[in-house]
Amino acid sequence: MRKRTKLFHGKPNNNDFSEILSGVSKHDLYERKHCSTIPLMVVWMHFEKILPGILQGIDGENGGKAEICFEYPVSPKSGRGKASMTDVMIFSNKSVIAIEGKWTERNKKISTWLGKEARAGTNKWSVLNYWFESILGKNERGFHYEAKGHGELDYQMLHRTASSFLVAREKRLNPVVIYQIFWDQDLSDSKRGETGFTFTNKYFKSILDFKKALPVMNRIRFYLQLFEVTGLNSTIKNLRGESGHKENGGMYTAILNGDFDSFFLGYQIVEVGDKEFDFNNLETWTLKK
Repeated sequence: MRKRTKLFHGKPNNNDFSEILSGVSKHDLYERKHCSTIPLMVVWMHFEKILPGILQGIDGENGGKAEICFEYPVSPKSGRGKASMTDVMIFSNKSVIAIEGKWTERNKKISTWLGKEARAGTNKWSVLNYWFESILGKNERGFHYEAKGHGELDYQMLHRTASSFLVAREKRLNPVVIYQIFWDQDLSDSKRGETGFTFTNKYFKSILDFKKALPVMNRIRFYLQLFEVTGLNSTIKNLRGESGHKENGGMYTAILNGDFDSFFLGYQIVEVGDKEFDFNNLETWTLKK
């Protein structure tokens, strides 16, 4: 049993959360619109509050401790490609938990990412094969993704899942992937009646398609967790508009001071099965004390 929760950025020495936050991309904090980095950092600043519920839901250990790594890199060992940078990677007593935050970001399909390199012998083809092999085993080496209908799958979901498999195999733990979904009414398609529930179920369907396409049902678990953050986007926008905000590190200060906490309504973590969730029966909680 680990004695306490440790924080890391990438794979360095121990850090406290302020050090973790100082390593976050300034572009993400000050320029990118609707980037999940900000709500993700707000949530994980409160790791002592959020972690027990995750460990209870996944490992059945409410009091378990863990190591939490932000921007955890896993590089492909075939072809030349950038490392898959998992937003938050948790090492518990039983599991490797890869967490991906999503606000309004859109991911590429495998076929789109491959582009003109959708043929054997190209660099991207080699990278793609490595991610698939990491999940499915070496018997899948050299498969034709189009023949198996894999081209429509989410490429980021592929290499995040592969990262969880690879690290879990190395540490002899169970692989898990969690999508933490942030939903802001101000950014939703309200004309079509979108709610936080319908928005989250879009990710549920993407994960279900992924699970159906690959034989990973009994070897990895997927979870979703919704956070309603209505009002967060407009507050961030106003803060970015203040004179000298970027130069004075205003976003760092606002996160560390808990200025955004009141916008967060968190829902109980749920495992992705074959049916959509009934959010009305899930427990909720807030970050603000």
